[in-house]
Amino acid sequence: MSKFQFRKRLKLAPGLSLNISKKGLGLSAGPKGLKASVSAQGRLTGSAGIPGSGISYRKTLSGSSNGTSSEGGYETFSENVSNKAEYIAIHGTVFQRGELKKTFIIAAVLFLFCIASPLVFVQSLFEDVPKLISYPVYIVTFAVFILSFKEQGKNRRIWNERVQKHLAECQHLEFEEAEELKKCPMCAEDVKFAAKKCRFCQHIFEI
Repeated sequence: MSKFQFRKRLKLAPGLSLNISKKGLGLSAGPKGLKASVSAQGRLTGSAGIPGSGISYRKTLSGSSNGTSSEGGYETFSENVSNKAEYIAIHGTVFQRGELKKTFIIAAVLFLFCIASPLVFVQSLFEDVPKLISYPVYIVTFAVFILSFKEQGKNRRIWNERVQKHLAECQHLEFEEAEELKKCPMCAEDVKFAAKKCRFCQHIFEI
């Protein structure tokens, strides 16, 4: 079977490349021999190897296998947020207070180093920045970046496990479906059938 393919890599900066394909845009970052790549579908892949030896190791760190939509395609970020918000509104929160503390700390550290790395790079273009300063900043940024994706993958697994377990035994959806509703003649909003006053426009129903 023949198949048309298109792939091009553009070097944005030392250690940073933009990957272009017919599926979309991807990004690769890291020094020679150590790379992290994010595909157009949001899949994170890490690779490590010894330059010039032909020896390398490649592993998918996180993927989109758990983020498919009902139509069978990949779930967008907005769809993901919307679906999670809808679930929480009906069933309540999934993570307990304090469980995501580590995630927030990693995100804050990553944010700081994502600011520091470009500043160090720009400064190296105009001044002689010692490698003793620049390389540790790049390496720590890369390491925290990988750690952040692994933490997100762990949280995603916990979310899926708890959601599936809850849906198997909860009564929320049955309650919502069994609730009889009526439409307000003034604002056209749905309210409970037994309501005497509309909670949206304060219209009084005739008894």
